[in-house]
Amino acid sequence: MKTLEKFWEQRSQKYGTRIEGVLLKSVPSVINDYLHQWMLEQISSEVENKESVQVLDIGCGYGRLSGELLNRFSKIKIVGVDIAPKYVDLYNQQLAPRGRAFKGDVRQLPFKDNSFNMIFMVTTLMYLSDDQDQKKAMKEITRVLKPGGRLMIIERNPLGYNIFNLGGLISKLRGQKHSEIPAVSFSPSRIFQLAHSFDLKVVKRQGLPGFTVFFFPILASALVNNHLARLFLRLIKKIDSQAGWFVQPSLYISYSGIKA
Repeated sequence: MKTLEKFWEQRSQKYGTRIEGVLLKSVPSVINDYLHQWMLEQISSEVENKESVQVLDIGCGYGRLSGELLNRFSKIKIVGVDIAPKYVDLYNQQLAPRGRAFKGDVRQLPFKDNSFNMIFMVTTLMYLSDDQDQKKAMKEITRVLKPGGRLMIIERNPLGYNIFNLGGLISKLRGQKHSEIPAVSFSPSRIFQLAHSFDLKVVKRQGLPGFTVFFFPILASALVNNHLARLFLRLIKKIDSQAGWFVQPSLYISYSGIKA
């Protein structure tokens, strides 16, 4: 895990609060802004705006999602946890006192049992390539989530990623200069398997099939004109909003679950 911590600390030092540090790199900002808003909407749909609500953001980074949620929901409190000390510092500088982050590992969370009404994590499991590490993480998440609490997971999907990455061609063209820490993708069946193993019931899922299929035309339009790209993305959003449980092929899929 030290390798992973070193990687994220270096990235946090390089990018700071720039969104490309935690989303896609080398793409026009309009694309990352779209993905950010989509992720935010998925999480927001599960939040109750009550003073008693305690939310945990796992892999919180500099607080890009926590900050938006605190602005939307005036009564909730959010706790963040991240493996990179720099991101923890940035989070606390921006969001304290309603938002507070701690350095920690998803496989050994520094919180008491049944502490949170809601937990969300975005592209966090993907950096745990070992099956046992994934299970440890899910066991810890279930431990700190209250009975009846909500869990939102957003992870990379293998079919969608292969389309996005052109079957590995993009990675090969980028070469070693842009090498990343090994990451894995999760099929819906794998997420369901992990959830069910730890008394979590998946009640909703949502994908980005339109965005994924049309990613390269979207990218081309963004390189020409941001306004044109926004119009294109507005159409794509309507398509994806009607997809419901039909999530293939999607680069990312969100899963909403409830603890028994």
